Amino acid sequence: MIFSARRQYPVPVCYTLFIRMTRIRQLFFLLFLTGALLLSAGSLKAQDINTHRVRIGLKGENLLRAITEIEKQSSFRFYYRKAEVEAVKELTIPAENRTIAETMTLLLKNTSLSFRQVDNNIFIEKKQTEVFQVKGRVTGPAGQPIEFAAVSLYADQQLLKTGFTDTSGIFQLTATEKRKYRLHVSALGMDSADAIITIAEPVTVLQDVSLKLKEGQLKEVTITGNKPLLERKTDRLIYNVERSIVAQGGDGLDVLSSTPLIRVDENGNVFIAGKSSVAVMVNDRLIRLSGTELAAFIRSIRSENISRIEVITAPPAKYEAQGNSGLVNFVLKKNPYSGWSGYLTAGQTQATYSTYGVSGGLNYGAEKLTASLKLRGWNSQKNVDERYVIQGNSSSSSHDDRYDTDSTRGMYISLDYKPNERSNAGLVYDMGGSHSGMDIINNTDYYNGMIYTKSLTTGSQHRSRDRAQTLNAYYDLKLSKSKLSFAGNFYDNTPQNTVDFRTKDLSTDQTDTVRTLSSVHYRIYSGQADLTSDLKTIKLETGLKYTSFSNNSDIGYYDLVQGNYQQDPQRSNLFDYAEKNYAAYVSADKNWGKWSAKLGMRYEYAEVEGYSPSSGDRNKYKYGRFFPSAYLNWQISADHQLGVNYTKRIDRPNFRAVNPFRWYTNPYSYYSGNPQLQPSYNHNVEFNYIFRGKLAASLFYQRMVNGYDQLSFLSGLYEISTFENFYNQYNIGLQLNYTEIFFKRWELNSALSYQHVRAEANTFGVEAQSGSSLYYSLFNNIVLNKARTLILLVNYWQNLPQRDGNSYYKTRANLTIGIKASFWSKKLQVNFNVNDILRQYLSRGTNYYQDNVQTFNNYYDLRKSNLSLTWNFGNDKVKGANRKIDFSEKNRSQ
Repeated sequence: MIFSARRQYPVPVCYTLFIRMTRIRQLFFLLFLTGALLLSAGSLKAQDINTHRVRIGLKGENLLRAITEIEKQSSFRFYYRKAEVEAVKELTIPAENRTIAETMTLLLKNTSLSFRQVDNNIFIEKKQTEVFQVKGRVTGPAGQPIEFAAVSLYADQQLLKTGFTDTSGIFQLTATEKRKYRLHVSALGMDSADAIITIAEPVTVLQDVSLKLKEGQLKEVTITGNKPLLERKTDRLIYNVERSIVAQGGDGLDVLSSTPLIRVDENGNVFIAGKSSVAVMVNDRLIRLSGTELAAFIRSIRSENISRIEVITAPPAKYEAQGNSGLVNFVLKKNPYSGWSGYLTAGQTQATYSTYGVSGGLNYGAEKLTASLKLRGWNSQKNVDERYVIQGNSSSSSHDDRYDTDSTRGMYISLDYKPNERSNAGLVYDMGGSHSGMDIINNTDYYNGMIYTKSLTTGSQHRSRDRAQTLNAYYDLKLSKSKLSFAGNFYDNTPQNTVDFRTKDLSTDQTDTVRTLSSVHYRIYSGQADLTSDLKTIKLETGLKYTSFSNNSDIGYYDLVQGNYQQDPQRSNLFDYAEKNYAAYVSADKNWGKWSAKLGMRYEYAEVEGYSPSSGDRNKYKYGRFFPSAYLNWQISADHQLGVNYTKRIDRPNFRAVNPFRWYTNPYSYYSGNPQLQPSYNHNVEFNYIFRGKLAASLFYQRMVNGYDQLSFLSGLYEISTFENFYNQYNIGLQLNYTEIFFKRWELNSALSYQHVRAEANTFGVEAQSGSSLYYSLFNNIVLNKARTLILLVNYWQNLPQRDGNSYYKTRANLTIGIKASFWSKKLQVNFNVNDILRQYLSRGTNYYQDNVQTFNNYYDLRKSNLSLTWNFGNDKVKGANRKIDFSEKNRSQ
């Protein structure tokens, strides 16, 4: 069904749509209601060992006697191995009324047995033993490693394990329970040391234990368990921000800039090495902003509130298959505090022109309700210099001198309500508006071979207005061993654009004055339901999702004739686009010993229709695809971790890429979309390795099929840009990241990335490019004072020449130096830095075709200074509501 803002359909069509939507809602409701009832049916029919009470007293008797008595006083039946039960003897407990669960816990205390209920049955079985590793290093007074030091682990004064350090002073012990232990360290000629540690993770890495020379008296030291800077779970790399120096006095973008595998450009856009796009989440909920608004939102997250960042280079089946993309998940610290908190931030950027921005937020936390309000606004301006040369039988040389402005305002509101321990619901609303403009002076010279033919000078003014709003609602329900989640999303955007340009032919002195008016209306609706079940040994996830897209576009081309604008119907157009996506997925996650695995399958089906009322052209097609994913992880030892994964992805074109509109920059130059454009598909394989929580290595292979991009053609005076599917591409690469903290004051985050690309063009006279590229970065955070309130930043990265598709890109680099300072117990934070000090952040390269070569040399005014001041007030331990909804489809409207 095609929706149009200009035509109204008869009532029967709307009625049909309503019936379809009603049936879909009914299907979603019945499927997941049935699942919830099935999962909870057992517990509804059976008695509960946590509520049913019995009266039992024993004096020197065995477990079998107690089981017989419980069966007499209840409808439960026990299942067990007779030899294991008969071995439990000499039990004495006073005669009291207790629940069956309390009674069994008392009976099996200090044994190797456990119990569990299944309907009206109670199973007694051997406890499953988990192995937890404890690792650390013992050093001497000067920081030198101490070898052959004895390290002992105690639980309730009972010695459990004893080990010795190696020649590097490193020790490793194992434990079988999550609990507190006492660690005792001793070495010849040294004072011994004791510490209380808590084991709660499969691998616990302790800070160095420093021993002092013996002075005749034992001295006790305190050490604390710390996670390594880097960890890898089944499907993600984890950067533990709490251990990092970058967690002090910064914002979310500062932290991302130092996160392994992540790159952040000067506009705040986030990239993952080897990926074309990135979606950002907070506490496992995808956010719905993009571009400058997304950057502003990430800046509003204070670094002190971030627990860790998870980098998901190969998203599992639960997430959209759209895009050869990765996910970045901010995990914020938990909020056990009540009250109010807030912040105010003001910033100024100075390049050729000045840019100003302000933002503020209020957070409220209570036992059942958390809420956040965030306001943002900025006014920016910058100078852009663009040069573009086409060399062939028909040639041109073009230069743009551009002045950009942007004024944006936005508001974000989130509410999260938790009425009880089993359920919570929330609402998120974001509204934003912007006014932007570009004033461009373009000079273009045209050639026929080497012979000059003419010159055009165009002065243009672009004025845009954008109004967007997003509404999301969610509800989570915890069942006995499952979680059921529902979410609904709505997005509406109405960008409008006016372009006035005046083109003068310097050879004939002829002038064309033109105005183009474009109006676009995007609407996206989606609904999803997810069910997560923790079975005995497997975590199972399944879900459904439905999404509806609509896009109504209207563009008018008007010539100025005798003082009046007259529409040119040949260059004006209407276009309606509708798309419906249906998705279902299932995945299973299992851990055993040092191994973990995850398998998933997602199916997505799309119905697409595009219609141009002006020309009568209609394009309609349907397609469905399976998207498998698989992960395998091996924790070889406390120092070594190995993993491999495979995923398949789809990259659907955004709305503008399929819109046949013509956007003119002068009467002889335009770009348009292609309604015949098809999705591309990506196959991704990764091998991952982590060493001692500091070095992360990733070897990856990618194969893109039916890739698309924007191509430019010159036909006489007419320069035309459009999108086409024209190539397949193969990438193989190696990404290395090393993170270390030296002397507790200097944190180094370094990266080295090598990639080899081979592209194969299949049409349109494109010369596919193959070759290698190298990227490296050194990001340094250095604490300058004892109070740790003054931090120096010295960051440098360089991207050596690279090839992609039919393009070659020259070297780019960036040196940034800055300082972060905190005052008044970190209530006031001041950040200052200078960007692109050496003016190396240029966009230069060449696009290759069989009959021409196109070179570009652009500079976007990136050498600049940035100053920001943030004032934090209220209870700074209150984090507010930060739940986000899976609504990544909105990004296709950009």
